[in-house]
Amino acid sequence: MANLRSPNLIDCAQCGRNYAPWKSRWGLSQFCSRKCASASRRIDESRPCLVCGTSFNVIRRHPGRQRHFCNRVCMGIFYRKPDKTIRKNINKLRWTMIEKENASCIECGYAKYPQILHLHHKDHDHDNNEESNLALICPNCHAIEHRVKHRSPTRKPVVDRRIV
Repeated sequence: MANLRSPNLIDCAQCGRNYAPWKSRWGLSQFCSRKCASASRRIDESRPCLVCGTSFNVIRRHPGRQRHFCNRVCMGIFYRKPDKTIRKNINKLRWTMIEKENASCIECGYAKYPQILHLHHKDHDHDNNEESNLALICPNCHAIEHRVKHRSPTRKPVVDRRIV
């Protein structure tokens, strides 16, 4: 049976199937379907993982978006701090300070729910975990401490947006 759309059949540039081309604003079509057109834009390549070095295949659809890791575990290892024991020790230290002291905020004196108190480094050095450098502080005062009192001079000033 003859093709009524076009007597001239051509081969798809992606899959090789015969099809009747149609005109578009860019000229005659090169692909039999949208699926073949999108598959032709993919770039398959193999690259090594930045963490473990194993080779994995990458299908790049967009040149700006690239994968660098073979799986999420390697990505987590790359982006996390290598020594996770520091965080565990800080959490233990926070709970010992809550149990040992009269657990209340050093700024406002909040003590209703001591389990929400944060552990604040007075000198803003997270590697200095001496007890003289640490203080229990409520979340509101902690936010004020970091976002208002010690704001960088290059950042925009805090604007009071209350309606008068």
